Amino acid sequence: MVVTMRKKRKPILGVVVPPLRTVQIGFRICPADSRLLSQLSRDAGVGHLTLARLVLEKYLADVRGKGAGGGKDKGVRR
Repeated sequence: MVVTMRKKRKPILGVVVPPLRTVQIGFRICPADSRLLSQLSRDAGVGHLTLARLVLEKYLADVRGKGAGGGKDKGVRR
């Protein structure tokens, strides 16, 4: 999917929508994994979606670091 943004956006009802910096994805997990993710996120003091994003970003950073010329933490938000 390609999203194009105009350089200047006029406010609509006083709200300006910022340009996209991330891409939204969705995935399904089994109920047991969902419960475990919720418990781990409570223990870590973050939301379950935040924890899922951090785990996925860490995994991708590790994979990227093993590839040819890839930077280990390139593009990972903290």
